[in-house]
Amino acid sequence: MNAVPPIAELTPHKLTVDELLVLDKAGAFSRLPRMELLDGTLYEMSPQSSVHVRAKNRITFRIQSHIQARDLPWEALCEPTVSLGKNSAPEPDVIICDQPAADGYYPAASVLLAVEVAATTLKTDLDFKKALYASAAIPEYWVLDVEGRAIHQFWSPQDGDYAQSKKVALGEPLTSATIPDLKIETSALI
Repeated sequence: MNAVPPIAELTPHKLTVDELLVLDKAGAFSRLPRMELLDGTLYEMSPQSSVHVRAKNRITFRIQSHIQARDLPWEALCEPTVSLGKNSAPEPDVIICDQPAADGYYPAASVLLAVEVAATTLKTDLDFKKALYASAAIPEYWVLDVEGRAIHQFWSPQDGDYAQSKKVALGEPLTSATIPDLKIETSALI
């Protein structure tokens, strides 16, 4: 069976973050699965495996414990919606944010670090989402690679990509490249 080509005379509508917020506040998504707006398209999010949930919760706890122990003015948040410009509003697994709760979604400018846990989404997290976060000037981005038992660390966003990166094996300490004194233990994250 051949796929029907798109209708040349019609232009698809890319959803904006503002439109998403209006739809969300109106309850349009209340009966739908969790969604992310990525480059103007809504994507259904996969159900989270127990490994994914445990890793996300453990890394959030370690980051928040570090922040509290040093009485820093930030917060580690689990699965917030972050506005990355006009057409993208992903829900990273974890962020460090320097803005208290506000009306709407968290702006990219308030995010110091974004973390994705990749149990089944490694390619998307290392390619597509990395480009989204870099384009929005998120200073640092981590991808916890469950299968590879490592954390991919990216920083210095430039021209839609990160100029610097390194890979840290689980079990080794991970030190932030952009947040002074942020260091977490990576053993037993998964």
